Amino acid sequence: MKTILPLLIFICMGITIYAQNNFYVATNGDDSNPGSLNQPWETIQYAMDVASPGSTVFIMAGTYSEKVYVNVSGSSGNFITFRNFENDEVIIDGTGWNDPAICEIYDQQYIRLQGLHFKNNIQNDAMGIFIEGMCSNIEIIGCTISEIHFSADPNAPINENTNAQPLIVYGSLADFAITNLLIQDCEIYNSRTGYSEALAVNGNIDGFEISGNEVHDITNIGIDAIGHEGTCPDPAFDQARNGYIDWNTVYNCLSPYASSAGIYIDGASNIYIENNMVFDNQWGIEVGCENPGKTASAIVVRNNFVYGNSSGGIQLGGYDYPSGSGYVTDCMIVNNSLFNNATLNNYDGELTLTYSENCTIVNNIFYSNNPEGQLISLEDVVAVPPGLSFDYNLWYHPDGAENTYIYWNGTDYDSFDAFISGTGFESSANFIDPLFKSTNTSDPNLHLTEDSPAIGAANTNWLTEAGNFDIDDEARVNESLDSGADEFHVSSGIFEKNQPTVLSVFPNPARETVFFKLPQEVAPDGILEIFTSEGKMVDRQTIQNMTRLSVKTFKPGLYLAVFRTSEQTLVSKLRVE
Repeated sequence: MKTILPLLIFICMGITIYAQNNFYVATNGDDSNPGSLNQPWETIQYAMDVASPGSTVFIMAGTYSEKVYVNVSGSSGNFITFRNFENDEVIIDGTGWNDPAICEIYDQQYIRLQGLHFKNNIQNDAMGIFIEGMCSNIEIIGCTISEIHFSADPNAPINENTNAQPLIVYGSLADFAITNLLIQDCEIYNSRTGYSEALAVNGNIDGFEISGNEVHDITNIGIDAIGHEGTCPDPAFDQARNGYIDWNTVYNCLSPYASSAGIYIDGASNIYIENNMVFDNQWGIEVGCENPGKTASAIVVRNNFVYGNSSGGIQLGGYDYPSGSGYVTDCMIVNNSLFNNATLNNYDGELTLTYSENCTIVNNIFYSNNPEGQLISLEDVVAVPPGLSFDYNLWYHPDGAENTYIYWNGTDYDSFDAFISGTGFESSANFIDPLFKSTNTSDPNLHLTEDSPAIGAANTNWLTEAGNFDIDDEARVNESLDSGADEFHVSSGIFEKNQPTVLSVFPNPARETVFFKLPQEVAPDGILEIFTSEGKMVDRQTIQNMTRLSVKTFKPGLYLAVFRTSEQTLVSKLRVE
């Protein structure tokens, strides 16, 4: 009996722990407590040691002086969530700790971090959140990361050995790719990163989304997808791939030793860069490949606003191919709006090209405003990029087409017409003021006015590549296809990312079933269509006030739900887990 009784007590305690779905942590708690609302645990680390699949750990307001390791995993349909309680401000402060990362996730699955602020890690090779190993289904949602510095000295010298990384994901295993990675609605700022980036995915990572984040005031690149650095020991898998970088706002990413980009592709593959606002960096968006003998491929840059970047707007290609870099192949730059880039007047222009193969640049708006009249630069390369499709763009400079300048692989063209005659490119282009809503350089608005010549000016042969929706989530075709990132609608701009969604979707994310509900003022006679992010329709049905839809057969990922009537189109995002 003396043996059986303790065993029964232990079993009952185990049942209680694993039946409990919600746990709590507070600065005045105790790790010997049961983790309930009234008797919370004290440390986040303890919660990360014992939380069970399907549970949520609510962390109460306060500053927690910890560096933490996630030592548990959830399971399919049973994420473990570590999040702030209600709207509490929760700070995980790394001051005084020597561990490289404030939070490390290694060899874990189905983990969600939400609403937490990771700050103050000041040392060489400092990290905010570090993800590596056999990881899948990791979600970082609504978190903040700040004050991640490689040195406490703001003027410390920088070289390739001085690094700090606020959020880094390493796919370092040859036999296991990190998959289903989501980094959403986070803010990363005020970090001196040395030779590294604010947010990077590197190596064997197959399937990710970096969405809705605000990245700013970084001393190097903002967002980076990387390949071919030897992170994964098998070169065949050493490449971030099959991802989305969308809906992010990236600004003030300025390197003291080089020209850094707001969003950078370095040797990655099969990635959509779309619906981002990228401004006041050195480069806006760059697609390249630094390592000789390697490539970046199948990158689509579409529906972005890119403005006020000091070195240039968009750069495409291998900067020193073949001896000093790799090159870029099978990429597309389509339906972007660029304005007032190359503000340092260093002859890079709105668009800078280096060596690429089989790339397409169409249906964009390039509005240059620098005193040199620079529009385009093709740097000195071994050959004009073979297979380049470069046409149907809209160009403008206030000084007129005859006073513009293009540098093209050793040849200077002193007017836009001379460039067309000399190269054969852009024979169907327009040179005309696109009539943006505002060209105030300190606060531009790149949406189109109702009289814009960009309306209907794009070539519809590239409609599929442009996607079904513009930068405001409005339908891409409104009787015709417009140039640039904005498809003109009378209500253009009301569906911008931070505005309320008109079509109610719940639950969202969904696993098995989702409901769509119309507001009372909208007539229920219409068609509901579900599209993948690539624009492929996967479901279509009539909706009557509320529609129930099974998503059991849908692959995990981001979808667009579109309700159409004869009078209007309503759009919402849907995530399937």
